[in-house]
Amino acid sequence: MNRAEQQQRPIGYWLRRADELLTSRIDPAQRENGLTRLGWQILNVVREGDEVGPDDVVSTLSPFAPAAEIHSTLASLRDHGILAESRGRFRITEPGSDLYRRALTAQQAIREAAFDGIEREEYETTLRVLRRLVDNLEGMG
Repeated sequence: MNRAEQQQRPIGYWLRRADELLTSRIDPAQRENGLTRLGWQILNVVREGDEVGPDDVVSTLSPFAPAAEIHSTLASLRDHGILAESRGRFRITEPGSDLYRRALTAQQAIREAAFDGIEREEYETTLRVLRRLVDNLEGMG
């Protein structure tokens, strides 16, 4: 397939390909921190929410992994002292905060490389278009 034909691929192809490439870059970078992309995402969700229930984490990350995998990763992070669980809610521990800072540095490097040459306005337009696409499709029933 030549470059012109490749450029004509539909949006679904580009969405899927971008996600695959993000995972293929994030997993090895986060593996150095003892995480995967999903582990990083969970750490980020819990940190942003302070104390977060597992259903909230599953709801937020359901596009990325099945509920069972999210629960398993939550349990692993808890068992490794990265998260603490109290009354069915998770919070980040001090070692988890240290890990978060290291993992964030890796994420920022990937983000910088991924968005090289993309202007802020282009990024914001892309987000608006994707949100509208999702809203339209969700509105279909």
